[in-house]
Amino acid sequence: MEYKSSAVRHLAWCLFSEPMAVISNITPLTIKPSQTLLDWLTQLDAHPQALQDYLAEHNSVLLGSYFECLWQFFFQYSPSWNLLDHHIQIRQEKQTLGELDILACNTEDNQAFHIELAVKFYLKQPQTTGDSLEDWLGPQSHDRLDLKLEKLSHKQLPFLNHEATQTELSKRNLPTNVKQALVLKGYLFEPWQAGLNTAQTRPHHNSIHPNANLRQWLHHKDCQTLFSDANNWVVLPKHHWLGPYHSASNAALPILSSEAAEQLVNEHFSNSTFPYALMLAQLSAHDEPMEQTRFMLVHDEWPNRAVN
Repeated sequence: MEYKSSAVRHLAWCLFSEPMAVISNITPLTIKPSQTLLDWLTQLDAHPQALQDYLAEHNSVLLGSYFECLWQFFFQYSPSWNLLDHHIQIRQEKQTLGELDILACNTEDNQAFHIELAVKFYLKQPQTTGDSLEDWLGPQSHDRLDLKLEKLSHKQLPFLNHEATQTELSKRNLPTNVKQALVLKGYLFEPWQAGLNTAQTRPHHNSIHPNANLRQWLHHKDCQTLFSDANNWVVLPKHHWLGPYHSASNAALPILSSEAAEQLVNEHFSNSTFPYALMLAQLSAHDEPMEQTRFMLVHDEWPNRAVN
């Protein structure tokens, strides 16, 4: 996914990366990298203005909104799909009951889908095995993988069949008898250990996808171990959390030496009374450096105190 446009690269990651987790009886949406689709992405990368304009016109500031906007653009403009509607709010007696993320149709077989979208980042709590879904917390501590899957399974996905939802879809001349699919992407982070092979420490819970993106996290007090060798680093703003970073992007970020990266990290966690988590990518030593791995850095009191 060596696209020059960061937005196109993020879109490709949204489409082709493995799911973080799965829910029984709900099929993960699989987008196959057909030649037609790959050609479309290449053309979009050469002329990304339409995608950039779409993102600018929609509410794509927050990471979750950015993720959703990328998918909306895909369903609206890509080959083989039509976007029927998105963010379909269901109201009853002036009260909002909920909403459907995406209604789209695959034009190859004329099959309509209700698709729920989510991008998440969870850290395995210290002194846990990771085999329980409760072991995985978001950087803000209150978000948990088990709670997210429970909400999707028992609230968001079944909401399609609510009487008010079916009535609203009919009023809008939208299909009511549709398949459902889930897009749940993101990264899981193990506590850092020197020489840790994440391929050998993967959680065994059957809801976690066996090929989920797995990296490592560190408390601030431990992060100096990352900077003992001379490497290139980049601090990833939240929009760049979607997939591997490549500095050939049209939105290239400052590349830092180990010394400069350590100084920036120390200043961040020392000068803020409520520091947010940092995503730090280690880069290859090439003319156009690419991400080799990434780390989530959190303050020393995590998970006992939330972060932004």
